[in-house]
Parts: sequence; structure tokens; C-alpha cells
Amino acid sequence: MLPFALREVRKRKSRIKAQDYLGFALVGVLNVCISMLFLQFSIFYGKANLAALIVSSNPLFVTIFAAALISETITKLQIIELAIGLTGLILIILGESEAILSSANLGMAIIFGLIASTTFALSTVYSKKLVVQLGNMITLCSAFFMGSATLLIFSLLTHKALFFTPTLKNIGLMLYLGIFVSGIAYILYFNAMKVIGAARASMYFFLKPAFACTLAWLIHNEMLESVQLVGIVLIMLSLSRKYFASLIFGTPELKAAK
Repeated sequence: MLPFALREVRKRKSRIKAQDYLGFALVGVLNVCISMLFLQFSIFYGKANLAALIVSSNPLFVTIFAAALISETITKLQIIELAIGLTGLILIILGESEAILSSANLGMAIIFGLIASTTFALSTVYSKKLVVQLGNMITLCSAFFMGSATLLIFSLLTHKALFFTPTLKNIGLMLYLGIFVSGIAYILYFNAMKVIGAARASMYFFLKPAFACTLAWLIHNEMLESVQLVGIVLIMLSLSRKYFASLIFGTPELKAAK
């Protein structure tokens, strides 16, 4: 991200203040040091699909925090969309109930997953103002740098392992996680948040379990439960704002939604 961030600094002629660095540090610690760490704990004590499903509930927390902390307006339509999306997510979870209940430490996995979800939501909300003022790349690069530096210091002080076996597979996985997951995906997410707001952008997290179920069916021939199909349809409906608004409210609300 660094070359793009430096380019954005020159282009925008941004002046970063001391309070902005505190904001970067807060977002970085919440995201890198807490949210991502507890996500891994949730996977370790439970199952990857359970952790992914719990973290996908973060639109609920983003909506609450956005209204409470940055006074982002939450419309009636957004509340209904959120309720429909959460219902779809719950239905997908019900389809995975047998695998989830077989987790050895189900309670810990759920608690750690909820911590990951809420802290990610807080980092999203706190980054919104920085993104608008300073730009996506400056905010992303600075927050990730400060979060990573904090995690590095903590790891050194607690004598955690910092290296991995440099096989071709491991290097490929690290590049994928770094470039695509922590790079491109975050840039697109922050762009969306800048344009349509934190609460609305977070709604697209509901697509994660829907995509996961669909890809598991296409690639691994894993059968989808009927309740999961209904859940996927509800999630797609909750994100189809124009159609949904006209269906529920008619033309006036549709214009407001635009």
C-alpha cells in the first residue's frame, strides 16, 4: 500500500496532524492487533466456517456504532435491510448447525468471534472520518503500519514465533493474504465506505457466507440445505436496494434510497 499512499499524499497535499496519528493507531490496534487476532482464536477453538459466520454479523455492530459514535444517519430502509440480511445469515448458520455443534470449544469460539466482529466494526466506524479527510490509501497504510508495528513489539516482548517455513505454498498463501485480502479487498471496502457510508458498506459482509456456501457447492460438490438457499436469497434481497425499496415503500422511498 505504501507507494499508493505516498502518491495520494502528494496528490491531495494532505497535512496529517498529531490527532490523525492517534486515529491511525486506534484503527490499527482495533483491526490488526485485536480483531484479526481474536478471529484466529475463534478459528483455533472452533471451526473456520463458524468464525466466518460470526464475523459476518459485524454489519449489526457497525450500524449501531455508526449511529452512536459518528452520528451517521440510519434510515428505516437500512434497518429493514439489516434485519433481512441478519435473518438470511441465521438461516445459513442453521444449515451448518451439525458441524458447528461438533466444535470442541464452541463457547470460546463464539465469544472470540464476537470480540473479533465488534472490534472490526469499531475500527470501521473510527476510520470513516479519517478516510473522508485524508483518503483511503493514507488511512489504510498508516493504520496497518501502526497496528502491525504494535503487534510486532508485543510478539517480541512475549517471545512469539515470527517466521514461517518459506515453501512455495506458504509464500503463495502469504502473498494472497497480503496482496488480495489485506490489500485489494480493504482498498475496495474503504472506497465503498467513503461513498455510501460505514453502515451501508458493511452490509456486504453478508455476502461472505452466501459466497462461501455457493463456492463449496460449485467446487467441492457440498450440498446446500434448503434453509441455506432461502438465506442466500434473503441476503441478496437485502442488498438489492432499488428493487427492495420499490417493493416495500414504493417510488418516494426509492428516490430517497438513491
